[in-house]
This record gives sequence, structure tokens and C-alpha cells, in this order.
Amino acid sequence: MKIKAEAFVVLLCMSLGLAAPAPAANDGTTYDTASKEQLSLAGAISGAASRAANETVTGTAAATRGRDSAAAFGPAALAATPVQTLSDLGDTLRKIEHAAGEIYREVNRHGPAPLSLQDVVDAQVMDPWGATCPSMALSSIQAMKVGPLLPPRKKWLDHDTKQLTDLLSILADEIKQIEPPPSLPEKMADSVKAELTVVKDAKTQIDSLIGKLLFLAQGPTFDHALIAENAKGLRANVEGMNESRKRLLKLLK
Repeated sequence: MKIKAEAFVVLLCMSLGLAAPAPAANDGTTYDTASKEQLSLAGAISGAASRAANETVTGTAAATRGRDSAAAFGPAALAATPVQTLSDLGDTLRKIEHAAGEIYREVNRHGPAPLSLQDVVDAQVMDPWGATCPSMALSSIQAMKVGPLLPPRKKWLDHDTKQLTDLLSILADEIKQIEPPPSLPEKMADSVKAELTVVKDAKTQIDSLIGKLLFLAQGPTFDHALIAENAKGLRANVEGMNESRKRLLKLLK
């Protein structure tokens, strides 16, 4: 197929999205016909422009689908059910119990027990024939004795009490989200409300115990026994709430 060079220029400009030049005056001047290479170039450019337009349309469609998907799975669509919230509550309680246990262990650390002359005699009595190394016998005796109480390390008390503070906020939010579905039978709804009352009472105790631990962990002196007592009480209340949580799960599943 033969086209004039002017037609080739017009086709090329259209492919590139440029304005075509104004046609020359019809003064009888003749133009060379476009070569095969020129036609091939124009066709390639036109094809590339077409593909780019298709990709733009495809990208727009994908973006639209993404927005639709985000709307379908937004906060409203992903609102936690009471069963899911109770499951999350179990994780929160385990973390609180772990932090309380770490505080209890921190204030109950003991150093090595000092050995006395009597310990040396006892080691000789335990192994009169010297069948074992004397130091091993003394180590066995030392392991059975309780050494002096070590001071708690403030950095770890601060770490664990901060964790308790953060978890307390999470705990409060999760308990607020637990509401019996309106479709529950009346008798079952009453049981759920009774368990929720137990949970909220335990929450009040947990608030109080964590507050005491925060105060006691400030230093500079530490009451080992009182800190240990409150940490132990905190674990007991967490265990009680967890049992009630398990009963709620059975009722709502």
C-alpha cells in the first residue's frame, strides 16, 4: 500500500498524541511515498500507544476493585464477634499472668548460700570414702540451702509494670466489647450476664492490684514480701477471670 509522506506524518503524530501539521497547499507539488520502514515504525508506535491505553484502563479497574475490597473488609465488616473477643481476652490474660509471674520471680531471687564448717563435715559424712569429688558434695549441700535474698533489679520491675499498664488498657477495651447477642434465649442470656458480672468484678480487683504493684515498684527501697503478695494475688484474679471467660465461650459458641 502506498501513502504520501504527508499522510505518514499525520499518522505518526496521531499515534504520539501530537497535533498534526496543517496540510500543505495543493499546488501540484508531489511527495515521495512512505517507505516500508516508515510504515512499520508508525504501526509499532500505534500498537505501543494502544497497549499503554489498555494498561491504564486495566490499572484503573484494579484500583477500583481495591477500593471496593477495602470497603467490603473495612472496620465495620471486620467487627469482632463476642466469641472472637473472648478468644483475644484469653491472650491478654496470659500476658498479664506472665508479667505478674516475672515480677514475683524478680523479688524472690536468692544468691548462693554461704558454706560453713558444718557443711564440710556433712559432705564428708555423705561421702566418707571419697567416691565423688569433694566439691561436688559441697555443691549438693549448697543447692539444698537458701541463700540471701537479692535486691530486685529496677530495670526489670519497670519493664514488667509498664507491660501491665499497657495490658490493662487492652483488657478494659476487650471487656467492654463482650455483650450477649440479642438473639440468645432468656435463660442463656441470664447466665452470660452473671458470668460478665464475675469478669467485671475480677477486673476491678486486677485494676487495684496493678495499681499497688506500680506504686511498690517505684523504689528506691522495695518490700519484697508485699510485692510478691500482690503479684501472686494478681495471678490468682487473672486465673479466676480466665475460668469465667471459658464458661462464657461455651455459652456463646
